[in-house]
Amino acid sequence: MCITLRLSSAEFSEPKTDTLTRQLLREIRIDADPKATLTKQPGNESTKGDSVLLGQIALALVTSGTVTALINCIFEFLNRNKKIKISIKKPDGSTLDLDAEYVSKTGTDGAFEVLRDFLRQAD
Repeated sequence: MCITLRLSSAEFSEPKTDTLTRQLLREIRIDADPKATLTKQPGNESTKGDSVLLGQIALALVTSGTVTALINCIFEFLNRNKKIKISIKKPDGSTLDLDAEYVSKTGTDGAFEVLRDFLRQAD
């Protein structure tokens, strides 16, 4: 299953969002999916190569262990970056938005279950 993560923040500039996206990508590559990539769109005649879409990461989840590792990685990242929202999009177009406030209100265990169930529904 391929999913897309999109980072956003009303309080951060595009360069800051890009830096945080690349930081999360490094963490995902270490902990969950070594093949995760920044999402790209085809370039046009005036650009060289493909361009990276700001704040987006594409990854493939294969096993339940990978899902668990990804969820833990997202929660750790949100705990350190409380002003970031992460939108998770499945191939069917459905999305789930997470931020530190949601995890805090729901509780880590509750938010973990919601996200795990959301990702399982795509299998």
